[in-house]
Amino acid sequence: MRTVFISIVFMLATAATVAENTPQERFSVPPAAVCPTEWDILLSALIEVESKGDTLAVGPTNDLGALQITPIYVAEVNRISGKGYTLDDRASLKKSLEMFEIYQDHYNPEKDIDKAIYLHNPGAGDWYAKRVYDSMERIRHGEGQNI
Repeated sequence: MRTVFISIVFMLATAATVAENTPQERFSVPPAAVCPTEWDILLSALIEVESKGDTLAVGPTNDLGALQITPIYVAEVNRISGKGYTLDDRASLKKSLEMFEIYQDHYNPEKDIDKAIYLHNPGAGDWYAKRVYDSMERIRHGEGQNI
């Protein structure tokens, strides 16, 4: 199965909004133009674990989007950055990735993978980190979810 990686190049080059997400676009991420880093693989794994790439996925605690971002997360990103992300921005892959990077840059500037996983879902136990690491391993070997 073809594996797709997300990169900073993709984040900066791709614009997607709720209105622009057709059913075909909701489950497709174009391949990155560069070799993936561990951070890129982590992002792909988080998206696979959280939503299987569905930018309109809704979770049980009012989380939304490919990264299953909560309203509290949006508020914290706005506080940190001074930007004005909205709850609807969670359904945009581009804006979700921007919010993720802002949050991680503030609380995890060294880009530690373990810390990033914990920060993304602090209420989850070891089972969550295992799922993310298992997904990362599959992606490294070209067996990951085609998101």
